[in-house]
Amino acid sequence: MKSVFSIDGIMYKWGMAMIDAIYMNLLWIVFTLIGLGFTGGAATVALMTMFKRKNEGKGNIGFHYFFEVFKQKFHIATKVWLIMLSCIAVILINLTQMDRLTRIFSNPVLLLIIFAVQFTLLIQIIATTTYTLILLAYKSGTIKQLFFEATVMAYQFLGTTITLLALLSVLVYGSVFVPIFNFVGISVFSIIAIKMLNTKIIIKEEAHHDE
Repeated sequence: MKSVFSIDGIMYKWGMAMIDAIYMNLLWIVFTLIGLGFTGGAATVALMTMFKRKNEGKGNIGFHYFFEVFKQKFHIATKVWLIMLSCIAVILINLTQMDRLTRIFSNPVLLLIIFAVQFTLLIQIIATTTYTLILLAYKSGTIKQLFFEATVMAYQFLGTTITLLALLSVLVYGSVFVPIFNFVGISVFSIIAIKMLNTKIIIKEEAHHDE
């Protein structure tokens, strides 16, 4: 029993992991709110980078390193974030106008196709943006290059993509209906995403360099 609660014990490690998750989550909230939500992309890349660093055993994570990554990746991450928000806003507006389309198009099959296309685009944009922000924790590049690579990965690792989208759904639901999610949810998602994709991204990058 004593070894369980010792500094090398599982309870101590779980406790420290939870503290790190809550601390990083609070940093993400602060840095996102500072920019009225528009800095969410840079904050997310910084968060992903922290847990990538933790996963690779490269030392402790904290405010200084979080802020450095936030500054370094700010411009490209913010552009990616704003592109995602703009596309999602347009699609959601289109979906809310479906009732008006019923007055224009009487064919229910056509309306179903329009809805399916819009919904598919929404899922694709969220998946591509998620992979792009994760990739930015590992590398730099142009938005075009990152979007292309992220889209390919989203289909290449389809099982992982479905899992991450499901986790995002739980995160959004939990943030609304389970208040504690707001203090740890995005960190938990980042930890799982990094653990699921870390090896895949490293192997992919090594294969790219070998070419």
